[in-house]
Amino acid sequence: MNIPVPRVIAARLRGPEAVAWDSCGYLYTGCQNGWLHRVAIESGEVEVVAELGGRLLGLIVDSLGAVLVCNQDQACVQLVDPVDGSVAIVTTGTLELPMTTPNSIAASPDGTLYVSDSGIWGKRDGRLYAWHPERDTRLLNTSSCLYPNGVAIGQNGTELYLVESELPGIVRYELDCLSNGTDTREVFWKFDANTIPDGVTVCADGSLIVTFYEPNVVVHLADGRARDLAIDPTGKFLAHPTNAAFFGENLARLCIANLGGGLLVELPTELRGAPIRSPASLGNK
Repeated sequence: MNIPVPRVIAARLRGPEAVAWDSCGYLYTGCQNGWLHRVAIESGEVEVVAELGGRLLGLIVDSLGAVLVCNQDQACVQLVDPVDGSVAIVTTGTLELPMTTPNSIAASPDGTLYVSDSGIWGKRDGRLYAWHPERDTRLLNTSSCLYPNGVAIGQNGTELYLVESELPGIVRYELDCLSNGTDTREVFWKFDANTIPDGVTVCADGSLIVTFYEPNVVVHLADGRARDLAIDPTGKFLAHPTNAAFFGENLARLCIANLGGGLLVELPTELRGAPIRSPASLGNK
């Protein structure tokens, strides 16, 4: 395995797919068995916040501590209050085209949530939704149909990056154009045909970190070049790494969720995370 060696934060989780930081000392992750976990970053203590039923995918924590999570089996985005464990459905898509596989979620500066829906592998039926606390859910487009997966808002708040796992690669949209109904899909990066990119995370300098379901690798995209942050052919520390999140003071630490290994690990890096956008209004709806 390439240096640096990750540090295990939490182990024996049942298929952690995504990870998010709450700025209060905890990471959240959702698992294949429907459990939403809260993990103390220093002690590694793991709590079950809620049992939602269904496979949990992407999630985001708002500034009041509520967690929005994509539930694949229930085909919706749910809002969880970690204090009392209460659960509410935020969106199921639109009446004309309900969600089938809500996968990843990101918030823009104006509070809009962008949700990727992967559809079914090989069917080219993926799509992208937008939801705002004061508006109905909108279907933005179906042009990103090649299993849209991880989604992130760029460091400057004007661009949206979306992993298309079957491309395999990353596409980019201008947020203003998306909000106006203009499809500006641009292939930002294309990976080798035998890879499966899964998640994308934005750094403070605007560069990107990409986690790969296959192979066991984490890649940094910057200045038109790709470099490996970590490779683990043994699967000991990286086993189907699906998503990443910066956490801790100054967002100077990087956590990787490993779907196959049941692990949350910290990957040493000199990179820093872009400011987390998590509007307070999300926790009230």
